[in-house]
Amino acid sequence: MVLAKIDATEEPEIANKYHVRGYPSLKMFRGDPNAPVDYEGPRESAGIVQFLKKQVGPAVRMNERKLHLDDIYDGHHAALIASAPEGSPEFVVLKGVAEHFRGDIPFHVFTSSGDFPAEVCEHSPKVCEAKGVEVVVVKKYDDAIMVYPDNPENASDLQSWIRKVLKPSITMLSRDSMYKKTLELYFARNSLKVLVIDTSESWADENNSVRAAVHEIQNAYTVEHEAGELDVIGVDATENAAALDFFGVTKDDLPAIVAHDVKKDNKYVHKGISLKDGRAVAWVEGVIKGEVEKHTKSEPKPETNDGPVKVIVGTTFDELVLDSNKLVLIEFYAPWCGHCKRLEPIYKEVGEAFADDDSIVIAKMDATANDIPGDKFKVSGFPTLYLYDGKTGEVKSYKGDRSKDDLITFIKSHGEAAAHDEL
Repeated sequence: MVLAKIDATEEPEIANKYHVRGYPSLKMFRGDPNAPVDYEGPRESAGIVQFLKKQVGPAVRMNERKLHLDDIYDGHHAALIASAPEGSPEFVVLKGVAEHFRGDIPFHVFTSSGDFPAEVCEHSPKVCEAKGVEVVVVKKYDDAIMVYPDNPENASDLQSWIRKVLKPSITMLSRDSMYKKTLELYFARNSLKVLVIDTSESWADENNSVRAAVHEIQNAYTVEHEAGELDVIGVDATENAAALDFFGVTKDDLPAIVAHDVKKDNKYVHKGISLKDGRAVAWVEGVIKGEVEKHTKSEPKPETNDGPVKVIVGTTFDELVLDSNKLVLIEFYAPWCGHCKRLEPIYKEVGEAFADDDSIVIAKMDATANDIPGDKFKVSGFPTLYLYDGKTGEVKSYKGDRSKDDLITFIKSHGEAAAHDEL
């Protein structure tokens, strides 16, 4: 094993080739230099050493005695056990497939299926009595014991089956490793994301209507899901405050169903609803058919808005900015942002400088409490300032000094340019 490091700022071509998006990024190469895998283990020295030792050891663990099920899992949510003579064609297939799933689940091979854990033999006695090759996946969730129906002669078929049985019946929005690969797949594609949100107590109840609603939606849109067009995710409100904030949902609104049309960046929200009698499926169908009004997260519209700096909220953005037919300088800020607080008195003076000019609007919007409609304004930090020409739809990002004089000069220069274009 070789440990190496690269300064990605000095080697940008290598960083781009291997899709490095943040620092530190750790990747592991095994065989193919063009196919690294992301390191997903611990970040402290002892944990890294333990993780790497597992990577260099054999992918298949040979067992000559019966093991307890907890020893089979070895800290994972699932494991594969099989009976196959070492060196047999089936063993070779299992060994290759185990390399593919290295780090995801442990692979245990026994000389006889009679040595499988007692729980497996109690569940499937015929498997443990068999004399041939047997393959079983054991899990701590859903159907705990799954028996491979065929002889493991084809690696591709076995891999597909393992991926299928490992996938939880309900994918939760969680950091738990059992959901990681499924969530990566869902969020990598432009599918309609349907999220069912409720409390941890509700999710813990196997017979609760929230779980039934997820299964109903999944069953109704199996074709769309397999085509990568619709994905259903469960959300535990207790550990997903960010998701609730994204959709403007509070714990008082639960249970709730929300949807995000990634292609159009439209959100849909249904709060405090009954999940029984197919109502969840009916609502999703309404979203797909365009019968459900899109949701915009928004603060209440201010009762008065006659100050030098106009306050914009999610529901007034179109009216006061996009459809204003005016030149609008808008600041996207966060209440906690120190730079924003320092800019506030300066920005007010800029607003006062244009108070008598009806063609120019100085505005601000709390980007943490309101959705920004459309894709014209990209906000990744605070404060972010844009100048929007309501007549042409042109958007210009302000990157200059945040002084009163520079801001006024920037606005005037673009206002004069727009007037000249009209002439």
